Amino acid sequence: MDGSIPGNRPEMAELVASGLTQEIKNSLHSIITGLDILENRFKGMSPDTINTLKKESEKIDNVIKDFFFYSSPYSPDRTYCDINLLLQEILSITSHSKNGTYQRISPQFALDLPKLLIDRGRIQQVFRDIIRFCCNFSRPDCDIVVHTEPRDGSVYIDITGGRSRITEEQLHDVFIPFQFPGMGVSGLFLAVAEKIIKAHDGTIDVLPGPAGTAHLSIGLPFGAP
Repeated sequence: MDGSIPGNRPEMAELVASGLTQEIKNSLHSIITGLDILENRFKGMSPDTINTLKKESEKIDNVIKDFFFYSSPYSPDRTYCDINLLLQEILSITSHSKNGTYQRISPQFALDLPKLLIDRGRIQQVFRDIIRFCCNFSRPDCDIVVHTEPRDGSVYIDITGGRSRITEEQLHDVFIPFQFPGMGVSGLFLAVAEKIIKAHDGTIDVLPGPAGTAHLSIGLPFGAP
């Protein structure tokens, strides 16, 4: 035995990823259930301790989910969707709290955009994680602008964060997994976002913006694939 994976390597890698994901998720579920029981049984236990343990468990759960998705084949489950409405929903439920302050987010949506044929859940995941990341990587005294417009047969969603802490050198590697750990999202989130957007025949770019800002641009094409 040479220690190599037998058979079809991509299929075997997917099988290993699936099995690993399930094993860890089962353990995490038991941990989170146990924390809920402890919280109910020991009312005097510090809420901060419980919240920290839950937050870290959920973070691991998100990494595992992203790892499984990133390592598996993906075909979008498409339905027609109003992208402005989807973005507005995300902005209304995303927490922008940061060190006791709140990040200002400015929506600038074009009117009368055509509905897009997209995988609503996965596209929602992309923008939820990106907006959360932008909140954590931008300074709290600056706005984050979310702008939509039709252009060249696609709807473009441009997100600009004020005075970004991302260096220009880091921009070249943003889609490599685990480039930005500890920023409120899974370290795989941009690699996952790229996979989802490309499966929709779209484009995703992270560019240096004016005056030290970072500009993330996503294009999703009109009509059926």
